[in-house]
Amino acid sequence: MNDMPEHIRRGHETRQRVLRGAVKVATQEGLDALTIGRIAEANSLSKAGLLGHFPSKEALQIATLDIGREEFIEAVITPALRQEPGVSRLVSLLNAWITHVASNDGGCLLASVAAEFDGRSGPVRDHVARVLDEWLDALTRFIVEAKGRRHLLGSVDPEQLAFELHGYELSLNLQLQLLGRDSALARARMAMRSATLAAASASGKKLFTAAWKAFE
Repeated sequence: MNDMPEHIRRGHETRQRVLRGAVKVATQEGLDALTIGRIAEANSLSKAGLLGHFPSKEALQIATLDIGREEFIEAVITPALRQEPGVSRLVSLLNAWITHVASNDGGCLLASVAAEFDGRSGPVRDHVARVLDEWLDALTRFIVEAKGRRHLLGSVDPEQLAFELHGYELSLNLQLQLLGRDSALARARMAMRSATLAAASASGKKLFTAAWKAFE
């Protein structure tokens, strides 16, 4: 970055600033709220200036989703990868996921835009689907990893467990955002804890119990 010409560096910084603000808007109001006029005004840019970074509303929406994806990876996946593979890593991931939903105004960006675009077609919808698929694949791999270390029963279907955990997160997001129920945080953590303990092997149960207790 330091080796970049000054005008390129400033352009990059402007783009990042615009997108991080756009993520907040999209999380609270959806990707359709990202109009060129609104985002330009919010960042003291002309419409022409913003179009120099994003040639269309669609391009702005996709770029915003990509920045949201990066923020999600940094907040949820990266900390979990610092933990030991298996139980510790999976439980860390799930707790970071819950915290991420609770700590952002508007909740979970992926949950918001998935509901917004699930009945549509087009490049933005396809990009939303790819990002969500990527996350669900990552969640499933963490479960497969725990199963491979015999922390989970051999009969556990990793995709099914991922499906159930994702359902709890969607319920958490809805109850926090639509119903304003702060109690949903404890309920989501309890539901995920119960699901992982039910899937745990005899040796895994002790590990899961200890790992969840660390986040109480």
